[in-house]
Amino acid sequence: RVKYLLSTKSGRSNFPPDKPMGNPAPARTAETRMGHGIGTTLRLFVRSDIVKTLVAVAVCFLLIHWCFDVNQISENALRLVSQGHPSEYGEDGSANRSEALRETSLNVRSPDDAVSGDHRANDSIEKLCPLTPPNLVGYIPVKTDVTSLEAVESEFPDVMEGGHFRPKECTSRHRVAILVPYRDRASHLPVFIYNLHRLLSRQQIDYGVFVIEQGDKLGFNRAKLLNVGFVESTALYDYQCFVFHDIDLVPLDDRNIYSCPQTPRHMSVVRNGTSMVFYPLFFGGVSAVNKEHMLRVNGYSNVYWGWGAEDDDMAYRLRRIRLKIYRRS
Repeated sequence: RVKYLLSTKSGRSNFPPDKPMGNPAPARTAETRMGHGIGTTLRLFVRSDIVKTLVAVAVCFLLIHWCFDVNQISENALRLVSQGHPSEYGEDGSANRSEALRETSLNVRSPDDAVSGDHRANDSIEKLCPLTPPNLVGYIPVKTDVTSLEAVESEFPDVMEGGHFRPKECTSRHRVAILVPYRDRASHLPVFIYNLHRLLSRQQIDYGVFVIEQGDKLGFNRAKLLNVGFVESTALYDYQCFVFHDIDLVPLDDRNIYSCPQTPRHMSVVRNGTSMVFYPLFFGGVSAVNKEHMLRVNGYSNVYWGWGAEDDDMAYRLRRIRLKIYRRS
């Protein structure tokens, strides 16, 4: 028997008072030790890197599967909406589909060329013109002995009334309006129109030429004429690209395609072998801007009378919405 020594002075035990003084704890059985070992093993397994990796892979798989299901549901819903309400947007509901896709898809962006998605849906891929027109030859000398616009009409019978041309062998990838501000250039006009049609018809683009003449005697306002041309041409046809063209500049190389890339384009970079980029923001002569960008900058400024400054103002407007000017010599 264990004897507990008591202090004769304090009357308290030499051991802590909370020390149990009952029977000793029973020894662990084999079953208890086995259960404790399994629990510890499971906890270690759950905390291992292998299990964490498997869980992460499973979660990623479920998320990807869910996203694809949602996209499929959205596409089906859009089809039902466009079929159920065609009268609000047109007979075939194409505008409805296009607008709905803009609002729901996170990957919507402008197409690389000027044919919008709702119109391209009506054209089979086989009918689209090739990306590189097959009939390009490069340098084309300017024909200067053009006496009248009637001579131009007889030379290019495929050009429709109003200066509109589209290729017959395929569906063009670009719908382009060429806007030409005009005043007192009667001798230049037939030469310009003749050489322009001769070159553009080889590029397989769907285009129209608009000559906008200022009828008053005030100072020449090139910007106003271009704004008028933009408004009137879009009212006549669904042009998506606009080329602002001085009448005294004639293209010499049919590989200089009259189209609009993703950013505004300065097309008259070289004139008779001499650079026409007089300063970094120069945007005069011949330039191309797509419809979306024209609407975002609200067109040209109307305040510039006389020659110059309106193209610089447009360059600043484009830069303000973070667009760079593309040049190709």
